[in-house]
Amino acid sequence: GERRDKEEEENHHEKAMENGKVYYGNYLGLDKILSAQHPLTSAPDELLFIITHQTYELWFKQILHEIGIVTSIFSKARVPPSEMLQATRRLHRVVEIQRILIQQFRILETMTPMDFMDFRNALVPASGFQSVQFRELEIRMGLPQERRSRLNGCVFLEALSTDHKDYLEDVDSKASLFDVIERWLERTPFVEHEQWSFWKEYEGAVNKMIAREREHVRNEWNKGTKINQEELTSYVDKMQASFDALFDKEKYEAQRAKGLMRFTHKAMQAALLIKLYRNEPIFHLPFELLNTLVEIDENISLWRHSHATMVHRMIGSKVGTGGSSGVSYLRSTTGNRYKVFNDLANIATYIIPSDELPKIPDSARNIFT
Repeated sequence: GERRDKEEEENHHEKAMENGKVYYGNYLGLDKILSAQHPLTSAPDELLFIITHQTYELWFKQILHEIGIVTSIFSKARVPPSEMLQATRRLHRVVEIQRILIQQFRILETMTPMDFMDFRNALVPASGFQSVQFRELEIRMGLPQERRSRLNGCVFLEALSTDHKDYLEDVDSKASLFDVIERWLERTPFVEHEQWSFWKEYEGAVNKMIAREREHVRNEWNKGTKINQEELTSYVDKMQASFDALFDKEKYEAQRAKGLMRFTHKAMQAALLIKLYRNEPIFHLPFELLNTLVEIDENISLWRHSHATMVHRMIGSKVGTGGSSGVSYLRSTTGNRYKVFNDLANIATYIIPSDELPKIPDSARNIFT
């Protein structure tokens, strides 16, 4: 527990010293790190395989550190501007780390399939599926249980040791980044205000836009323009239905029940407000933060895709060392169901042209300062 952690910290402080001074190798624990590679075979490329995966795990640790701090910040009832800036910067750092993680596959791909086969059988039944830190990242980000990876029909916890399983179950009992971001959005005070109703004004602007689209289709048809009226009318109808499901809370909740949306209606309203009025100074940082969350989601998908591509290059359609279907399983994890903040990406569906965006009246502008 906490006592053991404190003792380990004190021991490290002592070991970091050399003749009463902090010493580089001791401080970084290089003796331990550089002696942590233990190949199971004499294959020369197994060392590359080990170091690459250890490096991934070190970066996962840093990402978890950043996500933990950001989650703590947004767990507060009020997030001060200074901490909003800190949170955004830390999420930007996660993005930069992810770029390194994706590029790192290129190093692993310098190993040929034959080189890998020289030691692959020795790895059975270990698998990257057992990466506790990656599973922890999924949980801390907010990937719900029903969307998490399964191996041969079993949840990933069944592939882990008892200690690791207990640890992740404890992590799962705490608020995720998704949870605290959703609650923060719900507290946004500008959606409905006595001086100005964003939601009412926005709905009116959308209705005008759709009516104009319908009129445009009719006019073009009446002028004899060669257009597919049925196809374009269907397009406008679908757009109308999409917005109807947004404005009608019952329809929206029905979509949530089906898993098509995750954010509460109130949180989605606030996210849309921030996206649409991003040029208002008070929304600069919130807009940047929401965009960065989408980028993190996209990078995780890119990492999964790059992983699948690399594995396909190395083993073709062979079964994975952990008993999975190999490439087929990895490719199945690249879809939107594994994205935590897909609602934020889908907000683009509800964006309207800037010149049609309801203007904030001068009488209400003070609420945005």
